[in-house]
Amino acid sequence: AYVVAVGEAAQREALAAVEAVRDKLGELVILQHTGAGSFKSQLKKADKSGARVALIWGEDEVANGKVTIKQLRDQAAQVDNPGQQTVPREHLEATLVAAFADRMG
Repeated sequence: AYVVAVGEAAQREALAAVEAVRDKLGELVILQHTGAGSFKSQLKKADKSGARVALIWGEDEVANGKVTIKQLRDQAAQVDNPGQQTVPREHLEATLVAAFADRMG
């Protein structure tokens, strides 16, 4: 998973959420973008990183207490894959567990 966060508030929100997920799902690798960059450039870096999903925090997500999860890999292999979904922040962990069930022991 690769974190894409645009804006200072989004970066703070993403950091807190990712730390909580890492505490519970230590085997899940979550990369975080460092430094400035537009949404588009961060998403390109997420794709180049080889991450399976991008965890996206923007102004709307922060304002609504949500996170957008964008599928970057395996789209054709999963018939029920929504491609992109926005979930409440408190459901992030469960959503990631479901997305990575085949890779988590």
